[in-house]
Amino acid sequence: MKPKYMTRSVSEAVPVEIQSFLWQCFEVGMKQGMTDYLHIFECQRNSEKIANQTIIHRCETPSFEQEYTLTVDGPIEAKIYIIDEKEYSILMYANEY
Repeated sequence: MKPKYMTRSVSEAVPVEIQSFLWQCFEVGMKQGMTDYLHIFECQRNSEKIANQTIIHRCETPSFEQEYTLTVDGPIEAKIYIIDEKEYSILMYANEY
């Protein structure tokens, strides 16, 4: 397994439970043949007490979109990328790309 990194801003602002969930989605996707170098995650807060976080995972190769709803302590509003390089993968905010 190749090393995983994240930017400091993601490390400081995104709750660990969301970081872990994004990495898990990425790893499952790669095992299922989603070979796109760019995985996009749109994180949206919900007003519900239960299932207060929606995450939409998208890829272009192959075309893929999956929506998840979670219950987390600190829901966020953000667009986050996981970029798969040959030697490593990195988790970052979209505006850091």
